[in-house]
Amino acid sequence: MIQKKMMFIIFSGLILLSSCQNKNTRTELLSEKNSPEVFVFYFHRTVRCSTCLEIEAGTAKVLKENFPQFLAEGFLKWVPFNMDDDGGEEFAKQFDIDSNTLVLVRISENKQLKYKKLEDVWEFVGNPEELSIYVTNEINEFMNDI
Repeated sequence: MIQKKMMFIIFSGLILLSSCQNKNTRTELLSEKNSPEVFVFYFHRTVRCSTCLEIEAGTAKVLKENFPQFLAEGFLKWVPFNMDDDGGEEFAKQFDIDSNTLVLVRISENKQLKYKKLEDVWEFVGNPEELSIYVTNEINEFMNDI
């Protein structure tokens, strides 16, 4: 059920994305390559510690502050995902996830092209500036490979 919901979200985003007009050079570049999207998933459990909540909140803040245009245009999507929900375990297995993890996923033409787990986020707990730098750099690198 959850997997169907996630696929609905992904496909809905692709439909919305295809209706957007190009607004800048980066947008034009992405559109020329079949409008790929990057999803930032934060896989988590229902019960979470303060560290897990800190990583989720810090990542959400990084996206809002450093990638507002990409979020607004639908090229970048933030999806906190509870693995304890129905079907959550099966969806997480697609990315070899068994614990709280931040994952970047590229989708184009309704297909997953690649993903990258950002497992080093745990090294920056308690240091929001370093977490911001790490997550920003990883997303930029991942998006620049489009």
